[in-house]
Amino acid sequence: MLEWSRQWLLEGDIVRCPYCHNYQPLSRGHRVFVHQEQCKGASFVEQYPWRWLAWNLRSL
Repeated sequence: MLEWSRQWLLEGDIVRCPYCHNYQPLSRGHRVFVHQEQCKGASFVEQYPWRWLAWNLRSL
């Protein structure tokens, strides 16, 4: 969870990139996250933040 929270911001039912501030609602969680051009967040390995969050929470 710590690594997830370094790369993403959770605001209600949206996930936001802390660098370019683009966002993705939960309803589009099955799609790859789209960053603004030249965003350093685009270089992160994980680009499905909702899936990654669900994976992290699975054991709760």
